[in-house]
Amino acid sequence: MVHGMMGWGMGIGWLTMIFFWGIIIAGIVLMVKWISVQGQTHLKQPSDSAMDILGRRYANSEITEKEFKTIKKT
Repeated sequence: MVHGMMGWGMGIGWLTMIFFWGIIIAGIVLMVKWISVQGQTHLKQPSDSAMDILGRRYANSEITEKEFKTIKKT
């Protein structure tokens, strides 16, 4: 009788240990992902320059050639 209960206790102990280490590993993985996402916010590409925006507006016929040249000169 005592031997049978010892078997269950060992099985539950192994399951508890696997669960515990699974939680630890999952926490580490989530922390590394979170840190990598936080680091990417500082590595964003700079926004388009004023000349890029001006050229795109001229190409889309939002401004005339005269306006394009005037703004470009400024």
